[in-house]
Amino acid sequence: MNESRLVGYVINLDRHSERIKRFYQQDEADFFTRVSAIDKNILNILEDNSLFFNLQKTFELINRYPATGEIACTLSHIKCWKEIANNYTLSDNEFALIAEDDLLLTPYFKHKVRAVIQLLTEMPNVELVILQKLGLHNPSWRITESGNSLTYFTPQNYMYCNSDGSSLYLIKKLLAKKLISYLQSQKPYWLADQFSLFVELQNILMIKPSIGYVDETIESDIEQERELLRQQYTDFNDFFLKNTHTTNEK
Repeated sequence: MNESRLVGYVINLDRHSERIKRFYQQDEADFFTRVSAIDKNILNILEDNSLFFNLQKTFELINRYPATGEIACTLSHIKCWKEIANNYTLSDNEFALIAEDDLLLTPYFKHKVRAVIQLLTEMPNVELVILQKLGLHNPSWRITESGNSLTYFTPQNYMYCNSDGSSLYLIKKLLAKKLISYLQSQKPYWLADQFSLFVELQNILMIKPSIGYVDETIESDIEQERELLRQQYTDFNDFFLKNTHTTNEK
């Protein structure tokens, strides 16, 4: 890949044409290629998500079944991985960006991405770089800066990098190829932002501050579904524990 050229893919639902239009209106978004997202409404029609997702394994990992929107999001990211794996202009050790269409780019975005990619030439073990987090667990991740100073680190455990959004990251082509090869015989069981379930922690790099952030004025069906499911399982567990305690007292 030419040193000055960036390769990126942006995930967008066909029914959300206004989102992709808004995304491309950003000054430095011109190099992203649109990837048509998997629509949760189509999956709802099919009714049986176990046809293409390992629901039981997901349940074992997160103590609940995934929302249809979460599955659709994950499959959309996998669709991007396939595009990257098949991109003949990329060598196996080169990286491509994956973004979601509600992403807002910070100033000097391309410069920052190129700086990260240059850094990666000295870190051959890194396979994935997280460039944005929602800050659900640590609000400091919501802070963006217009300067060029970036810090980087390897996550100490899965809580540093998982379940906090997947709106922007770099993925090495070789990793994309390995994942697509795995998925030829296995069903996915991870969610799109559970990075440590498909990449070894020591091969993940995190960049701070985020060089992109999510437009909070755009509603997220996935986050709404997620919160509803979390609350349902919390309510069920509370009810179960309360009734178990009452039964034991009798």
